Amino acid sequence: MKKQWISILILLLLLPKVQLYAQGRMVRGEVKTEYAILGLKADFYVSPSGNDSWSGKLAEPNPTKTDGPFATIGKAQNAVRVLKIQLFKQKKPAIDKRFVGTPHPFGTGRDILVLIREGVYIPDATLVFRPEDGGERIETDLPTGAFEYHELKDCFVTYAAYPGENPVISGGTRITVGTTKGTENGKQK
Repeated sequence: MKKQWISILILLLLLPKVQLYAQGRMVRGEVKTEYAILGLKADFYVSPSGNDSWSGKLAEPNPTKTDGPFATIGKAQNAVRVLKIQLFKQKKPAIDKRFVGTPHPFGTGRDILVLIREGVYIPDATLVFRPEDGGERIETDLPTGAFEYHELKDCFVTYAAYPGENPVISGGTRITVGTTKGTENGKQK
């Protein structure tokens, strides 16, 4: 009877860990939630009515046309890179020398959102996203146990369509009326 109780106790101790992974949680203590952009304020906006000399922080141009969204996704990409340098800071050293930590260098940061308004976007050059354009994992200095000093959290960079709109990003060549393959308006290239 005593062995049976020990087995049940061990099972109960292991059950939360099994349940933790079964629920799709990637990081201890972080609950999986569906990502939704409704109600979120974006860090940057892109719109065909925008201008790359503006801040990109408004969804529409202001009445005086002095500020508004960016005109190109490439400009938003550069703005995200600059914002990441401002937001993501190096983590603090551990209080306890026995804690080595993880190789993740950042201790603070947050998600970044870029919303793209309805329209057709034809980049002048190839749009390339590199690792530095993505999110980061941060390791906070919050104690989570006897010898642990960290809590991991994923921060994401998201480019999404503005709610209810359908932007089109086209990498093809624009063909106009009167153009045929190898010629432009009937003239050989």
